[in-house]
Amino acid sequence: MKKYLLISIVLISILTRLNAQNNPIPYFENFENGLAGWSTSDNGQGTSWELGSPTIGFTQGAYSGSNCWDVNLNSGYQNNANCNLLSPVFDFTFASQVKISFFTHYRTEYLWDYLTVQYTVDNGDNWIFLPFPYLANPDGMTPKWIETSLFVNDLYGNPSVQFRFTFISDGSTIHDGYSIDDFRIESDPLSAPTLSSNDDLFTVYPNPSSGEVNINFTKSNSPNATITLFDIAGKAIFSKPVANSSGYNLQVSSLNKGSYTVVFSDADALIVKKLVVVQ
Repeated sequence: MKKYLLISIVLISILTRLNAQNNPIPYFENFENGLAGWSTSDNGQGTSWELGSPTIGFTQGAYSGSNCWDVNLNSGYQNNANCNLLSPVFDFTFASQVKISFFTHYRTEYLWDYLTVQYTVDNGDNWIFLPFPYLANPDGMTPKWIETSLFVNDLYGNPSVQFRFTFISDGSTIHDGYSIDDFRIESDPLSAPTLSSNDDLFTVYPNPSSGEVNINFTKSNSPNATITLFDIAGKAIFSKPVANSSGYNLQVSSLNKGSYTVVFSDADALIVKKLVVVQ
């Protein structure tokens, strides 16, 4: 009898946990009602994600309401930080043409201290980088809250998807940090972008490369168009405005051998291509 009772308790516990984890889509969270399934972790170096109203430097107040997630609400972040903000788990089984968006406000050391957004479909065994635009600003900061969004159609069919925001800083120069508010997941096939990674809006040649890479555009770019290069961990190597530019030459001879992500973004498109650097 005790054996069957124990098995029943374990099964109920597992089912309860699964039902609590798999949030349906669409989803919206403005962080005004507590943790709501979000959690944090850090490396113990004095920097962590905190829920509330930021009070320092550029990152003061929330985008909506009075609460947001912020890296150290009442002080700047510290050196050698590595802290994570983890979302609840979502059910993408029947979710196609999904767009994820959130508002952010930040001031960091450009290219050295950064935020990356990742997802996992295997309970955290592997985390995959998502190239959200506008998180790497050449000024290292945004003067106001901005919205960033990304279509993530590759997640379709996965019953257990979790996201995390990872903030990392190096060993010198500290600023205000990052704030995150109004996280949204929505499924809207009619609003999906017509451009994809296969379109010829820009070319990357030669690829693979060990020296100079030519990034050429096939049409005139809008005033806010940018090209950003990310490494495999999601750190921006550089971000360059390319408004009204016909091309850009990139030197990769100093980069480590491996795979990189080249992201073109403007008001109408987000196009992702791979670049392989060889020695």
